Amino acid sequence: MGEKLGPKKIDFKILRMNFKGVSRREPHLRWNFERTGEHCFEDELVKYHFAIVHEDATKRAEVLKKLIEMLNYTGGVEPELRTSGKVKYSDCSYDFYSINSRSATEVIQWHKLGVPKVQDSNLFERRVSRGNVPGIEGYVAEVYER
Repeated sequence: MGEKLGPKKIDFKILRMNFKGVSRREPHLRWNFERTGEHCFEDELVKYHFAIVHEDATKRAEVLKKLIEMLNYTGGVEPELRTSGKVKYSDCSYDFYSINSRSATEVIQWHKLGVPKVQDSNLFERRVSRGNVPGIEGYVAEVYER
């Protein structure tokens, strides 16, 4: 009862990880894309990266299913689960996928996914490691787990 209540310590790293009004601790979809291979319109693949954040695993699976259906517009896509984890200071967890597709971003009907979207230009393949985990997986872990 005699405790002095002072101001809460603010973790400024968490505050920096908010993008366009969407907190990393709330349900959302973080995404980006990269062109792969030659820049020939007939054979050009696009590699999409999606971090699906939600407290409910079935909701994360639903969002992935909808994304696959939309990106499958031009033929077979196979999602590759790259990593999963828990979002620090939150009830949410995340699943991070990469998907190769010939479909353009215009085929994705974002409003049908049911979660806010955030395009993150730092979500791309990299050779340099971050922390103990190399590449893009290290970046995703840094955003959500630290």
